[in-house]
Amino acid sequence: MNQIGGKERYFFGNILWQTRALMDRAIGHKLAKGRPEREYLQTGDAVDSWKVIVVEPEKQLTLLFGMKAPGLGRLCFSLEDKGDYRTIDVRAFWHPHGMPGLFYWLLMIPAHLFIFRGMAKQIARLAEQSTD
Repeated sequence: MNQIGGKERYFFGNILWQTRALMDRAIGHKLAKGRPEREYLQTGDAVDSWKVIVVEPEKQLTLLFGMKAPGLGRLCFSLEDKGDYRTIDVRAFWHPHGMPGLFYWLLMIPAHLFIFRGMAKQIARLAEQSTD
């Protein structure tokens, strides 16, 4: 999960992430591009439109949403060690700004479920490959 924004980009649905970024640029919102060159992210780093707000190596990565939207969002990746294996949890949190923010979130639920489930599965696949 620490590789987000790198070679694998967002692990899943990259065309959807690119489309969302294009929509932001179309309305004049300037976004950062890319991620730091170093291997491991640090608190405060920018990863495209996201800002890293929590890094606990091998445990948690939390990103603050930076695209134009009627609310404030966070994307959290958590790993839990279960002895013989680990689990990954990907969660999005949305704090709407009024009714437009609530409608935005409700409209985006299907897309978010599709993307975040796909991300979790791909991160797990890549982790399994790296341990083989």
